[in-house]
Amino acid sequence: MFPIAFPFDHPAWEIAQDALGVSPARDLLAKLVQEWDDDVADNLFYDRLCHQERLFPASFLALPHVVALAETLSGRSLESLALFAGLVVLHAREQPRFGGHSLHESEEWWQSEPFQDVEAVFEKLLPEIGKVCLRAYRKTPYHVVAAGLAACCGHAELGAHLHSESGTYSCPSCKTRHEWELIAGKVAIYPPSPADMRRQNPVLEDYRDGSPIRASIVGLPVEPEHQDATHVRSLLGENVDLTSDALLRNFKCKVGCIVCAWQGPLPARQVLH
Repeated sequence: MFPIAFPFDHPAWEIAQDALGVSPARDLLAKLVQEWDDDVADNLFYDRLCHQERLFPASFLALPHVVALAETLSGRSLESLALFAGLVVLHAREQPRFGGHSLHESEEWWQSEPFQDVEAVFEKLLPEIGKVCLRAYRKTPYHVVAAGLAACCGHAELGAHLHSESGTYSCPSCKTRHEWELIAGKVAIYPPSPADMRRQNPVLEDYRDGSPIRASIVGLPVEPEHQDATHVRSLLGENVDLTSDALLRNFKCKVGCIVCAWQGPLPARQVLH
């Protein structure tokens, strides 16, 4: 086991914020290290450290402990931990500090002395988090775990694509908003959902029928597969789940606009936070 950065007596923990304010995450994390508990893990991971796709100082302080804890876990607890660690990397990659473009909360905390090593520690942990995600995926293949692996490998846009079976994009030409859904292994593009949900919903009807026959546009996978997708596929091995396989095949697939004549690769997932 490598030395754990930001031990529980590190001064950064005294002022680290999480989603609910000054963080008691240290105590919850210490409890989890002593004995895994699903309820404690869910509270810590998603109510405090990665809440509504937002990250906080305590999120980064917790990562070294999370990676060390993974060595002792298996089964569903390992999958839960891999999901969290991968999501932290994925959402961190959306922050401007790591090359992303999201409008995030103030990052002034990065500049303060107790946190000066956070960025370097995060980058050093990426290969280890990738190993955790891969180990969990090979036990239980799941596209969200594959998303974390992609982000750890530096493929942030692919990670965001693998994260969800649906998404939105705006036409680069006329700015018309589109919604897409993965149906029967295909990227199906529809106009924005009507506000009145009592009206016919073509997406739900296509899900029911198992075919995107009501879609305005169906994405055309690129040939050969995008190099980032090929790289991640090679890491996942032979036991790739159907959803991950379809999302990898459709990364940067050819789509269009339902209003103007624009055609091009599926735009990156829009960051809403």
